Amino acid sequence: EYENITPIVNGLACLYTGDRVSLFNRSTCEIMNLPSSNSQSEYRNIWYALGFNPMYNVYKLLKLCHNDEYKLFYDVLTLETSSISQGEWKGEKYIPSYNNYTFIDVGGQSYYVNGMIFWKFVYERSGECIISFDVHHENVTIIKPPPIAPTRRFGQFDGKLALSYTHKDDYDSWILDLWVLEDDQNIKWTKVSIKLSSEVDKYFYEATPIGNFPSGELVLSCFECQKVDNYLYIYDAMKSKFTRLMIDLPRSLALACRTGYPAHLSCLFENMFSLDTSLDDVVEVNNK
Repeated sequence: EYENITPIVNGLACLYTGDRVSLFNRSTCEIMNLPSSNSQSEYRNIWYALGFNPMYNVYKLLKLCHNDEYKLFYDVLTLETSSISQGEWKGEKYIPSYNNYTFIDVGGQSYYVNGMIFWKFVYERSGECIISFDVHHENVTIIKPPPIAPTRRFGQFDGKLALSYTHKDDYDSWILDLWVLEDDQNIKWTKVSIKLSSEVDKYFYEATPIGNFPSGELVLSCFECQKVDNYLYIYDAMKSKFTRLMIDLPRSLALACRTGYPAHLSCLFENMFSLDTSLDDVVEVNNK
């Protein structure tokens, strides 16, 4: 019945087709219908993303709409406790074009990290920009990507958005560059360069940082050139050492990652609360 699903946040996701959207609990497999926005406009495309505001333990659903004139709009639905939530969309707002260019299409799924939702958009002349949404303040910012090859996948480094790029330096050694978004308001990117040893460089034809272990090691999702098999590596910056995790992803999942679906590293917990229960109660238990 649904054509799309948002990335999972704290065990919850949203299923949607057009203007029809429902909240889904991965653990209990429950589905709760959410209200449709009261828009009177017709849209060419509609996308959704689920985000979480850790400051107030509140989930928010972001809706992006694209009309026939290629103008972009957004709307927000707050999922609070059943007793105080109004269950109403706040009203559509226009997102100005990027450098007067026209938005053409979305580039892959949304990516949630640390209270922020990110989306890659393609605009005319084959350019790309990143749209960020602050779940707490509900601000939308258009971000210019760092100066690397296009179509880099979203990842995260030290709790921040990161893009990665592998290349050879002047000494013919393979380098993994991580571009980390340090400040999404002032749009400040910082580059972290990691030299790849000859033992692992062939596995890093494409490499995406997907998170950090609590102990600090970076986890990367990697692919060889023209191969679907996915490899997971951890990088210890203190020792400048790569170690392969002996985990084989199902081929279908590896193919999805290879074709652009973002990967996340997160602690898995079973969210066993019914969707009829207050979402604040769910958050409180998950944080214990």
